[in-house]
Amino acid sequence: MPFAVHTMAPGCPVVAIEKTAEEAAQTAERIGYDVGSARVLILPCAVIMTEACNVVDRTAQLELHIDDVRTALKNEKDASAAKIQRERERRDRAENELENVRKYTVADSVARMKKIRDGLSVAIDAVDPSKLILTRPTAQESA
Repeated sequence: MPFAVHTMAPGCPVVAIEKTAEEAAQTAERIGYDVGSARVLILPCAVIMTEACNVVDRTAQLELHIDDVRTALKNEKDASAAKIQRERERRDRAENELENVRKYTVADSVARMKKIRDGLSVAIDAVDPSKLILTRPTAQESA
């Protein structure tokens, strides 16, 4: 575990981080701090420079991951909204079809079919050769 040299100097609380407490004390004395005074403390620290850089890198990776998750959630939200819209349209079509069925009951359908049948009968009768009246021009008409 690394050790940090903490000082009471304003604006500069940590002046060195070393692998051992002895190295931290030597560094503090080289810089000009009296290690035995109340103005200098040598305390163990859990973070050294490479670990701090790793924390920064990990933070950046987590931010990218969070952005990916947000994008995935947005895409899922959009897909869900589209699915809901399709289901609403399908329900509206089903309701329209149901209304059409209610409008055109069996009795209405039978009445329409009878009307069509009667129209077809008239049309068939009009072209039925047995009902055609053939006339020949009389002698007076041809003269």
